[in-house]
Amino acid sequence: YTLARIYDIGNQFLRQSRGAAEQDVLSELAAAFAQGESNYIREGSGSSQPFGYTSALTNGPAAFRSSFTPVATTLAGSIASAIATAGGALAGRGVTPSAAVLSATSYWTMLSQGTDTAGFWFNPGAGPNAINALPGTLVSPFGIPVYPDAAADLQGTAAVIDNLTVGDWRKLKIYFGESYRVDSSDQAGTRWDTNLTGFRGEEEMGFDARPAVYAGHLQMITDIIA
Repeated sequence: YTLARIYDIGNQFLRQSRGAAEQDVLSELAAAFAQGESNYIREGSGSSQPFGYTSALTNGPAAFRSSFTPVATTLAGSIASAIATAGGALAGRGVTPSAAVLSATSYWTMLSQGTDTAGFWFNPGAGPNAINALPGTLVSPFGIPVYPDAAADLQGTAAVIDNLTVGDWRKLKIYFGESYRVDSSDQAGTRWDTNLTGFRGEEEMGFDARPAVYAGHLQMITDIIA
């Protein structure tokens, strides 16, 4: 697949900025590609775009999705318990999970879960290194590092924000062509008439989550927020 993004800049700005406009465009294109790659890896439909792992897990065999009843005030209904549920399903297939991924909002919900009598499931007094965490790194319940994905929150749908995926992420393979390239033109379309220069960035990306998902290397919990 080819990812592309176009930015138009006024020619007056280009002439007067002493190169700052071009640097700004390159920075914006790099950010756009990073966001696009993240979205396609996670949510790509496979129709005119890469096949993301959420789509593969949602459309694949039901064995790759664990049922779960979230309850913020019980240990059995906590997100930490959901991670263990997914980890157990993977263990039954002989898969050792390398990480868990969830939305950034859900990550902080996980840290704040607990009861008034028992306190937080993740002890704030111990800092972020609780429940067998790796020293100085992310929270790692049961030895599984948990990564918050802010891009999932930007997706904005409840289904995405409520998802938790645990798996051996090394089995997912992504391919890129050469580093993204940029072409510019002040003639294409109506840019000569409107006194604009367009910068078009492109890069090639190859990704399909189905081989790893259908081989059983990932497990999804589709409802982790009560």
